[in-house]
Amino acid sequence: MNKLSTYLIAPLALTTLSLTVSADAIEAKTKRFNNSFDKNADGVVSEAEYVSTRSKWGKSEAESKKFFRYHDKNKDGGITLEEFLASK
Repeated sequence: MNKLSTYLIAPLALTTLSLTVSADAIEAKTKRFNNSFDKNADGVVSEAEYVSTRSKWGKSEAESKKFFRYHDKNKDGGITLEEFLASK
């Protein structure tokens, strides 16, 4: 393989790897949203559901409310899967 083809192929390999990692991360976050936070399975995590789940993990109510507001992008009082996935 010459140098030119190496430079052309390497970015493609990195892109494929990046997409795979992203797909795995999305799957993990989706499972966490559904299994941990959305207790009533209505597709929206309420502040009470969020705080309750995090308190079981030893997190404070104040910290949990802060993170809830961070995830609630449209400030409607609930976190959808799309909002949860959009958060880093």
